[in-house]
Amino acid sequence: MKIFPSLVVLVLLGASCPSTSDDRPPVAAESPSPESPSPETSPTPEDPPFALGKPQKVPPTEWITGPRAERSFVMLTGGAAAGQVGRILDLLEQREVSVGLFFPGRWIARNPDLVAAALEAGHVVGNSGWDGHALTKGKGRSTDRSIGRAEDALEAVEVDPRPWLFPPGGRRDERTATRAGRLGYRLVRPSVDPGDLASKEVVAYVADHARPGSIVRLDLGRHAHRAVIGPVIRALEEEALPPAPFERIAKTEPVRWDLSFAPGSAGPRVERMQRALKAATFPMPNFDGVFGEGTLQAVLGYEKLMGLERDGVVDPEQMEEILLSSPPAPPREGLSDYIDIDITRQILFEVHDGVVLNTIAISSGSGATYDSFGHTAIAHTPRGDFTIERKIPEWRMSNLGQLYFPMYFTGGYAVHGSPSVPAYPASHGCVRVPLSEAQGLYDRNPIGTPVFVHD
Repeated sequence: MKIFPSLVVLVLLGASCPSTSDDRPPVAAESPSPESPSPETSPTPEDPPFALGKPQKVPPTEWITGPRAERSFVMLTGGAAAGQVGRILDLLEQREVSVGLFFPGRWIARNPDLVAAALEAGHVVGNSGWDGHALTKGKGRSTDRSIGRAEDALEAVEVDPRPWLFPPGGRRDERTATRAGRLGYRLVRPSVDPGDLASKEVVAYVADHARPGSIVRLDLGRHAHRAVIGPVIRALEEEALPPAPFERIAKTEPVRWDLSFAPGSAGPRVERMQRALKAATFPMPNFDGVFGEGTLQAVLGYEKLMGLERDGVVDPEQMEEILLSSPPAPPREGLSDYIDIDITRQILFEVHDGVVLNTIAISSGSGATYDSFGHTAIAHTPRGDFTIERKIPEWRMSNLGQLYFPMYFTGGYAVHGSPSVPAYPASHGCVRVPLSEAQGLYDRNPIGTPVFVHD
């Protein structure tokens, strides 16, 4: 057998709107939600130095997705008869696909030749505990013993399983992840898992749910999974997500369960989040790894779209959701170029060629009353179907404030840039967007572009 080139890896397991006079970036504290932690109190995103054999508390981490590239990863878990596994290895060699293999240590000890053959063929072999029982059900040192016995079986065939660990069964468990980290491992968790579906359903499920960077798990203990390894590979290839070598996952930052990120945070995990948000159509000025104004607006946009608390704070669960997110579907079918403004969610969708290009956080009319030329007016954003009627480049000073690159869609109401785009409706009726996005919107959407405003 030979080591294969890069492939997808399968794992078997009524008026203008005012702006604020200063240029301070909007922060989470502008919303009614709890304030974000300050930069001084935000935890560092870096892992502490690690040395094998030295007892220490290691932050619990896991991989849930591979690099954001047009590839997928396949992992095979559980166990099967030696002959069946041999045939599977032959199939993978024919298809020139390398995968991640997570067999129980007990199985590995009985089949060292097959494990050696898998390694020679370029597959990754990781630790899955000794007997296939859920590591998360063990207590204290029993988890270490199970991992250690499987490690001994793997080292007998001259392979170090680190940093790969897949805990079979059970739930996500911070204790297990921390103990595994202390031993030099990171948890691997599939993002596409067909579970107990029938064979035909397995292939359809994978094709429907696979995304760039997905980790696809097939369980060799299930006949329905064993029978469709070839069709699953073909389905991924047809989706333009051919399996990539599993080892590539090690080059991505795993999710830390003990960290939350907020304005002022910095580091490689913030950069990874920035790239994921951009791929999901939330505008991102750069990928500098610093949680600044642009990142905050993208996070608020994501929270608005998903119906989450609009606090600008990304906890581990939300980080995972962001990393696995996909671009939203266009809100209207049969139309090519338009702007759709969802007042309820405080989101603007910019659509071109029938595809969402940008999903932008907005702030619309607050509903409050205010004085307008001696009359009482209500800060309301009009709903309906409109078009861009006129545009003014750069800044425009109105009686209620400054507007940046305004695009008027009815009367004095415009989509425009503002230094203040809080997480809630705050304008006199216009639709505020972040300053960084105003000129791009202006340039890409000519007069006559449809604008739909709705609750």
